[in-house]
Amino acid sequence: MKQKLTIFFSLILLLNGAFAQKSKGLLSGRHLLGMHINTIDVRTPSEWKDANGVRTISGLKNQDFGFSVSAWSLFSSRVDLSAKATLLFHNYAASDRGTYDIANNQFGFELEPSINVKAFEDASFFNAFFSMGIGAGVYSGKVGTYFPVGFGLQVNMKSDTYFLLQSQMRYSLMEDVHKDNLFYSFGIAQKF
Repeated sequence: MKQKLTIFFSLILLLNGAFAQKSKGLLSGRHLLGMHINTIDVRTPSEWKDANGVRTISGLKNQDFGFSVSAWSLFSSRVDLSAKATLLFHNYAASDRGTYDIANNQFGFELEPSINVKAFEDASFFNAFFSMGIGAGVYSGKVGTYFPVGFGLQVNMKSDTYFLLQSQMRYSLMEDVHKDNLFYSFGIAQKF
C-alpha cells in the first residue's frame, strides 16, 4: 500500500508541470463522448507477483469483457480530463479463491476520473498519452477503489472523431474486494 501511494504522489508531482500551462478553462476546450470495449486480466498481475509464476500476459480467452461510456474534455493543448463509467463481467469472489469459472461471471460497475497527458498537441493525427486517475466500483455487492496508471494511443480524424487504444495497470487499494488487474480498452469518441 505504501509503495502504491508513493507512486501516486510521485506521478502527481510530475503532472504538476503539465498543469502549469495556460489553459482556456475546463468548459472552453473540445469535448468528446465515447464508447469502449474493454477486457480485464486478473491472472497476469497475480502471476507476476508470484516468484515462481510465469512472466507472460494471459491470452484473450483468459480475460473478461465489459464496456464503457466516457466523456473527455480538453483542459490544455496536451492535457485531457476524462471520466469513464464501466460495466465489467467478472467473477470477483471466485478469482480470489482460485476457483474462477467464466460461466459464473458477475458484474462490476466502476467510475473513473483520469488525467491524460499527451506527447503532442491535440491536433496531431497520432498521439501517445500517459493516463492516471482514481477509480471506485461496486463488485459483487462490495465497494472497492483502485489507482489506474497506463498508456494509450489516440488517432485524430479531423478533430471530430477519435480512436482510442488504452492499456492500464490498475492497483487495487482494497485487495479484499478485488485484485490488481490489467485493463485494456478500445474506443471511439465523437466531438459534441
